[in-house]
Amino acid sequence: MAVLSLLADGAEDQPLVCIVDDAQWLDRVSSQTLAFVARRLLAERVALVFAVREQGDEQVLAGLPELVIGGLNPEYARLLLDAMIRGPLDEQVKARILDETRGNPLALIELPRGLTPAELAGGFGFPDARQLTSRIERSFLQRIEKLPRDSRLLLLTAAAEPVGDVHLLWRAAERLGIGAEGGAPAEAAGLIELGVRVRFPHPLVRSAIYVASNPSDRRDVHRALADSTDPVLDPDRRAWHRAHATAQPDEAVAAEMVRSADRAQGRGGLAAAAAFLNGRLS
Repeated sequence: MAVLSLLADGAEDQPLVCIVDDAQWLDRVSSQTLAFVARRLLAERVALVFAVREQGDEQVLAGLPELVIGGLNPEYARLLLDAMIRGPLDEQVKARILDETRGNPLALIELPRGLTPAELAGGFGFPDARQLTSRIERSFLQRIEKLPRDSRLLLLTAAAEPVGDVHLLWRAAERLGIGAEGGAPAEAAGLIELGVRVRFPHPLVRSAIYVASNPSDRRDVHRALADSTDPVLDPDRRAWHRAHATAQPDEAVAAEMVRSADRAQGRGGLAAAAAFLNGRLS
């Protein structure tokens, strides 16, 4: 009810729209709270819009008005693919791409970028049965692998920092010995936006960067982020980064995680508290 009142107060001067993207990745308490608010919006000038994938928790949002968005129809999918291809494309290859992407705009844009001219001319094929998501991630990785070492490490730092704080990112980058010029190649490749906040063009970029990195680099990045996080203003996130930077059992880190769990439980975040005690955030 407090969240409902907060949104209603915010909409007094002008209408308010809250957009919740990738709602399937919300923790359960947050999704239940927002769904509770959505079902009780009546006269308030507030709109809540959830974007959720099919594998999301539909039960939490059940009963809300729904608009199912499918892929592009074949005509528009072909137009988009033609716009993304520079040079000749074998018609059988084109048919294969259109068939396997099933009108997914992201796939139509990203998959061709990872193909060689020879593959586009007639040798295209997916010999394995990986999911489309994995293939899209691989297309991102192929672009990441071409970047200088500093740019790749900066991308990993941004991927490991979940709130998009650009100032924290650059403080951590300085500790890693990365200068301001390290961001330019990644931005030019369309893999990140470094403005007021840090933004990835798609969540799969973040996951591809993080999962493909080696454990040593991940620990270095989390250590730099922990050292760059204010222990007074944000002790819980600092504890989380410290835990991910630690390869061996550490009593000091464990104690810090327990204190974070206690604070989370005090705020009513039982799921977050359990995750802290397990050494990670949900």
